[in-house]
Amino acid sequence: MTLSKKSIRKAGIRSIAISRRNSNHRTHSFGGSWTKEKLHILKSYLAAYSTIFARNKNAQFFDTFYVDAFAGSGYIKTANEPVVEEPQLFEDLAEDEPQEFLKGSTVCALEVDPPFKNYLFIERSNRWCEDLESLKQKFPHRAASIQIRKGDAKANLLSWVQSQNWNKTRAVVFLDPYGMQVDWEIIEALGHTQGIDLWLLFSPGRRRDAPADP
Repeated sequence: MTLSKKSIRKAGIRSIAISRRNSNHRTHSFGGSWTKEKLHILKSYLAAYSTIFARNKNAQFFDTFYVDAFAGSGYIKTANEPVVEEPQLFEDLAEDEPQEFLKGSTVCALEVDPPFKNYLFIERSNRWCEDLESLKQKFPHRAASIQIRKGDAKANLLSWVQSQNWNKTRAVVFLDPYGMQVDWEIIEALGHTQGIDLWLLFSPGRRRDAPADP
């Protein structure tokens, strides 16, 4: 079966937002109006989420995490030139627009106030990890809360999940994998925590394999 809202709910995920977009454009750029809309929705959601855990006395007990497993550099370049070191698997999501830089999901999360107590950014590119490190200087009041892990998203996510006490941890996990497969083991591990709100973005033209219903 395909990876759907129904199959993900069966894995135990508390809530999920799946964004879809069709486009006939085929360039190597990322961004455009759809990206801006996605990031605006995400930031609004994160602001509401963090406000609940900051102001609700019963929720203040929890350690909160924002986790971005495909963090990138912190900014998104919308241009007609190829994006270096980026998997070119979502070519149909690009739009031809004047070159500009958009705040990526990591920067949007860091701008949210009240803040999350912890931020985990996972990225496999050496250069982009350096860019992510520079965010600590741009957000000095968040620096101590930012953790950057270089390497495979699956391995780092599973390691992080296993390291947390889910009786006192709550998290938003953002997966925007640029067209790559999201391993079902990741979805199951996140669901078993019973403490994660998952945002998974994928194109309707891309299939995701999930175990068949028993």
